[in-house]
Amino acid sequence: MRCGDEEADNQLRGMCLFNAFIDFSCFRPDEDPCEDTVVVKVLDLAEFFSERGGGVRAYLTQLLREGTKRGHELTVIAPGPRDETVSLEGGTLHRVRGPALPYDPTYHALYRLDRVRALIEATRPDVLQASSPYVAGWYARSVKHIPLKVLVVHSDFVDTYARAVLQPRLGRA
Repeated sequence: MRCGDEEADNQLRGMCLFNAFIDFSCFRPDEDPCEDTVVVKVLDLAEFFSERGGGVRAYLTQLLREGTKRGHELTVIAPGPRDETVSLEGGTLHRVRGPALPYDPTYHALYRLDRVRALIEATRPDVLQASSPYVAGWYARSVKHIPLKVLVVHSDFVDTYARAVLQPRLGRA
């Protein structure tokens, strides 16, 4: 179904792809994915991914595991202490070197957006999911050619981080 409007066509295509990704009706945990499953390329642009674990890392690891188990191609781009690409739970994890954050040195800043853009272009995802409303969400919104963009918020509000840095210096208000 096409309406002739490129943006509307991309949105429609994106909705179809997302429905294919979340429709696990043919999947049984102890069986292989259905042969007629549509392969969806999902890229999650994460702003938080700690070396030692945490809720965001647990969510992304589960996303990689379950998505690839169902025959989809899953990729995560996350900041880290160095540039590296590793296989994780059947998917791909691209770490983009960034400075350690002051409140926890196992977290790193997502700031090398030229590297992020190159990885997005190389991956050519059907779905771009941002795991934060901050830099990742803002940046995902600026990428125009991807049919479906999704925002998943599972991080603390930004004042949580500012408080951790400022309270020891300024005291409690």
